[in-house]
Amino acid sequence: MNHDAVTATRRFGLGPRPGELATAASDARGWLLGQLHAPYHPPPELAGLAGAAEVLGEFLQARTLRRERRRDPGGDAGDDPVAVVVEGLRRSVLPH
Repeated sequence: MNHDAVTATRRFGLGPRPGELATAASDARGWLLGQLHAPYHPPPELAGLAGAAEVLGEFLQARTLRRERRRDPGGDAGDDPVAVVVEGLRRSVLPH
């Protein structure tokens, strides 16, 4: 077994897919560089999900609102804004 191919496919990823060890064995460094420079095509299941920047922005806004509500003891507490955002994310990612 080619040690460089095993290292390239395991250390920098989730392990080799069927046939990848044989492909990486001839040029482990070249195979790995090809993986790093290949265009990323997300699975179709992820196509409708919000991007990381959008999710982070929504979460930070909710966290700020939560802090403001905690500072105002006489204000309307309502639903926890962070819990609302987290539940919305959970529903958009997990099967119904």
